Amino acid sequence: MTKYEKASCVIEAQQGVSTWYTKDATYVSVWNAELTDTFDVCIHENEVSYYAKLYDNQKQYARKCCITGEGMNEGYCIEDGLMYVKYEKDMIKHLRKLEKNSNAEEIRIKRIEEGRLTDESLLQDYYKAEYYYYTEWVDEEDYEFIEYGGQGVHRKELFNNKRD
Repeated sequence: MTKYEKASCVIEAQQGVSTWYTKDATYVSVWNAELTDTFDVCIHENEVSYYAKLYDNQKQYARKCCITGEGMNEGYCIEDGLMYVKYEKDMIKHLRKLEKNSNAEEIRIKRIEEGRLTDESLLQDYYKAEYYYYTEWVDEEDYEFIEYGGQGVHRKELFNNKRD
């Protein structure tokens, strides 16, 4: 990723303005005084470097936890990406809710009496049933969320601004 692309991403996320970039420049689209048209302003090289450094210092996450809303680079992937959970305690709570909603009361009581409704057994049963798996995302290509000022922004929202 070039510094021009990084600067473009940060400016859009922080300032909420439209930007675009080429292989050697970053531009901001600005409305004219009458608000009838836009014109493009080239960002000074020093500003580009400043915003590129901000980008490099931002936290990046592969996924966002559906329960806590936190960014995550490891955790539970449910039904091949339908849902993501960062913490085991939240995963167990989610599985217990599934159990409560899906099993008749007498089946749940029997599982409790047999000792099969422990946290560990819930995790094992649902893992064996291929409901979820635990994973780590380590490649930058896997990172879908970037945190700017405590706010997670999806990368796809920021990377649609390249021009030749």
